[in-house]
Amino acid sequence: MVTYVYGFHPVIELLTSQPSKVKKLILAKEIKTSKRQKLLILAQEKDVPVKIYPRMYLDKLLEKTTSKPVHQGILAVLKEFSFCELETLISSRLLLALDHIQDPQNLGNIIRSAYAFGVDGVILPKDRSVSITPSVIKASAGAVIKVPISRITNLAQTLDKLKSKGFWIVGTVVKDGIPLWDFKPPFPLVVVVGHEQKGLSRLIREKCDFLITIPMKSNIGSLNVAIATAVCLYEIFAKFKGHE
Repeated sequence: MVTYVYGFHPVIELLTSQPSKVKKLILAKEIKTSKRQKLLILAQEKDVPVKIYPRMYLDKLLEKTTSKPVHQGILAVLKEFSFCELETLISSRLLLALDHIQDPQNLGNIIRSAYAFGVDGVILPKDRSVSITPSVIKASAGAVIKVPISRITNLAQTLDKLKSKGFWIVGTVVKDGIPLWDFKPPFPLVVVVGHEQKGLSRLIREKCDFLITIPMKSNIGSLNVAIATAVCLYEIFAKFKGHE
C-alpha cells in the first residue's frame, strides 16, 4: 500500500527531519505561493522530486485512504513504510505496547506522545488493530517516522519474550490499579495500553507485573485512550528524568 503524509506542517517536518523516506512531493496548483515556495526550496535542498497537479488529483489519491482528506494541497509520497524487528528494541529502556487500538486518530496521537516522552519503540499487533495509515501519520505530526515501530503477530507471546529479556510489564486500567502518582517505574519497562472501549484483554492483564490507574474525580468516568496514555507516559518520563 502506498503511504502518504499530507498537510503543510507534517510535510515540512518530514522533509526537514526524514527526507530520505520521501519518494516524491505532490503539490496542488491552487496552494498559496508562499507555502509553495517554502516547500519547493526545501524539496530542492533535500533532493526530493516535486510534481504539481490540480487539487482534485490529490483528492483522488486520498479518497480510498480517508473519508475527508484535509491535505491543504500538499502530499508527500513515502517510500515503503518499514516496521522494525522486535529484536532491535530489546536494548531499549522504555517501550509502549498497544492492545488493539482501532482508531487512527488515537493511534497517531499515542505515537506522538510516545515520541514526546522518551519511548524507545512502539509495539503494534497485526490483527484487530489499525495500521500505519495517512490519517495516523498526520495525527502523529510526523512522529510515526521517528519512533521505531514493531508489528507483531501475538502480543501475549511478545510480552513473555520481553519479560524473559528482563523487562517489567505495566498495564493501564481505568480503576483498581496502583495510583499513577504512587507508581515507581522499574526499568526496562513496557507500558501496555488497551482497546478504546474494552481496555486490556484478560490475557494481557495476566501478563502484567503491575497495573496502574490515573486517579480522577469519581464522576468523571474515563479519559480518551490517547489522553490517558499521554498522562501515564509523562508521569513515567518525569520520574525517569528525575532519577537520572
